[in-house]
Amino acid sequence: MTIKLIIFDLDDTLIDTSKCSMPIKLRDALTAMVNAGLKVSSFDEALQLLFSINSTALNGKEALRFFLKRVGCSDTTLLDAGVQAYHGSVGDIKINPLPFALELLEELSSRFDLALISMGNEQGQGMKLNSAGISPLFFKSVIFTQEYDKGNHYDMLCTALGLDYSSVLVCGDKFRTDLLPAQKLGMKTVWVKYGRGANEKIFNAKPDFSITSLEELRDIIGVCE
Repeated sequence: MTIKLIIFDLDDTLIDTSKCSMPIKLRDALTAMVNAGLKVSSFDEALQLLFSINSTALNGKEALRFFLKRVGCSDTTLLDAGVQAYHGSVGDIKINPLPFALELLEELSSRFDLALISMGNEQGQGMKLNSAGISPLFFKSVIFTQEYDKGNHYDMLCTALGLDYSSVLVCGDKFRTDLLPAQKLGMKTVWVKYGRGANEKIFNAKPDFSITSLEELRDIIGVCE
């Protein structure tokens, strides 16, 4: 297989969302829900419960939904308030790139077409890129989406670039939303086992490759070339 395009996710794939912004944004979400009417006996205890639920949730919205269920609340307006705050501006939060991310993008962009497809709003995700020092110029295409399943975006990008699915490598931290849609199209996949994605449980399927450090991607690309 000859690789022509490498598609990256952003959060916990190229940048350290789990350590840098996620705890702050979860606090923001809980604050927004409390301000909207959620009753909790202890804010700090509720926040620790939310952190615990988030560690195994597929995404932030799922974590907030499970949290509200655990505290016996079914008011969807509270969920909406929490999700809006969670996905809101990162403001002046410093977001760090994952180790080796900048060097890897510099190296790979001289050899392959790169693309970035990330779930989140354009302003917020763009601020994360800027904070981490990742130039959008590394990428032939940058797509921000509100859809967790990225399959349609993979398909449309390949069509636009005139590429066969088999010439695409997708790298992300979430198997079900980043990698499984890519596998269904016949793309190769690399699971970055970091942050929330490291705890994801998968059944009846597996990625082509798994890594715990971006530096390992060099060897994988060597195998795929």
